[in-house]
Amino acid sequence: MSEGRNSLFNSFLRKTNEMPLVDSWLDRRGDWLMDNSKIREYLRPMIQEKKQKIKILSIGSGKGHEIDWLDSVLEGADITGLDPNDFWTKPVQKRLETSGKFGGNTAEYLPPEVRAEDLTGIGDESMDAIVMFFVLHHMDENKHGKTMQEMNRVLRKGGLAFISEDIVENQQERGLTVKQDRLLNAEVSSDNPHNYRSQNEWKEFFERYGFRVKDYNEVQPDKVRNGFFVLEKIEDLEEQKSTI
Repeated sequence: MSEGRNSLFNSFLRKTNEMPLVDSWLDRRGDWLMDNSKIREYLRPMIQEKKQKIKILSIGSGKGHEIDWLDSVLEGADITGLDPNDFWTKPVQKRLETSGKFGGNTAEYLPPEVRAEDLTGIGDESMDAIVMFFVLHHMDENKHGKTMQEMNRVLRKGGLAFISEDIVENQQERGLTVKQDRLLNAEVSSDNPHNYRSQNEWKEFFERYGFRVKDYNEVQPDKVRNGFFVLEKIEDLEEQKSTI
């Protein structure tokens, strides 16, 4: 697609995503993501235990609906979002302007220069939780390792990472998942990455970069398997070496 046509298409998507019906659908999808990821189950007790705000990094925030949802259900959270290829819409921005009613939360969207594989400006062990929904399989595979290294760097000891990814065990499942993915994301180019893994392959990949699977939930809407991983950092160096 030419640069001019691509610009027009992106402008069309921006306007479409601000329509009430589309905004409402994206909001419901945010609810679905949060419910299946068990974020409330794990982070509300963390807030109560710390007795102070927790810091959450949302990688691949898209239109901002997951930030909106996090802000509304986690009283006592400061949320930072990033997505170099997207934007949060005006309806989301408007709702977040009222975030003070949710325990004085703050929510910000980082500039596009900050990327999953290069979290420049985010301090070591500065985040209590990281949320990353269906992001890795859309990235070049050679950036996966660096992304996990950066997540490990910015997540504090005792913090949690919530990652969801499509689960593909064979070629038939891969074909169905690619088709659904392209439809859901309005992909117009066949060049977009679709780097899926099986459940065990994701588990081994996370362990390679210093994370242990603490909890796992799987759902299968529309014949596509969605895996929701709750990860904790492996703090024991010898244990981490044994997973490599």
